[in-house]
Amino acid sequence: STFSKGEKYFAKIPELLITAKSQGSPAPSSFNETLKLANAKHAELIGELFKNTPEGQQESLNQLLKLNLSIKKALETLP
Repeated sequence: STFSKGEKYFAKIPELLITAKSQGSPAPSSFNETLKLANAKHAELIGELFKNTPEGQQESLNQLLKLNLSIKKALETLP
């Protein structure tokens, strides 16, 4: 539950960065790199959870992984 909430908040970041840039306040490229690393770490943690979660209860983790991948794609489109 907590991981899911965190990932949903994380999903809002790319849009916020686009809005900030359009208003003349772009984020430093180092921040974008930090976000990409954080996204990769989230994916790693989801993988670890898969190992420890019974097979019938992995659907929520599949949804988190899909969200994580969509965030990764959004982060890659940032300048």
